[in-house]
Amino acid sequence: MTARLMSWALFLLVRLPEALAKLRSEIELVTEGSHELSRAKISKMNYLRCVINESQRLYPQRPVNIRAATKTTFLPSGGGLDRRFPVLIPKGTGVGYSFYHMHRLKSSYEEFALAEASCAIVRTIQTFPELRLPPEPPSVPPGEEKQALTFVAMSAEGCKVLLE
Repeated sequence: MTARLMSWALFLLVRLPEALAKLRSEIELVTEGSHELSRAKISKMNYLRCVINESQRLYPQRPVNIRAATKTTFLPSGGGLDRRFPVLIPKGTGVGYSFYHMHRLKSSYEEFALAEASCAIVRTIQTFPELRLPPEPPSVPPGEEKQALTFVAMSAEGCKVLLE
């Protein structure tokens, strides 16, 4: 999970140079140029938390899920031609939902963060003064990249980032 989160975070950061510069500035400010890292220092990195949250929102660990109804119930809307009527969900019915799509709706998004990924992203940015896209195409905007949808969402073309 950490590798996947790091890949997507770096994927987004190299495509958004202003976000990478802002994160690099925050890391420099909080660590005071030192490579000594602690939980206390990481907890002060608010923008890092935003980067991780946004990466997880756009590319959730588990893009889809299915559950079975434990009792007969009704959804308040979604039925009928105009989708305004209740929907019957009998006990035992499988109900699928997509975190991938829900997390693109600000009304449904929850905050997530991982200390391990925070450390790894900070270390990567501290260690490599230059992070950028490789020269070869395609360089598509986030959200338009090819993806392989398996148990986890991952880039179908890998995460190509030059670390210099």
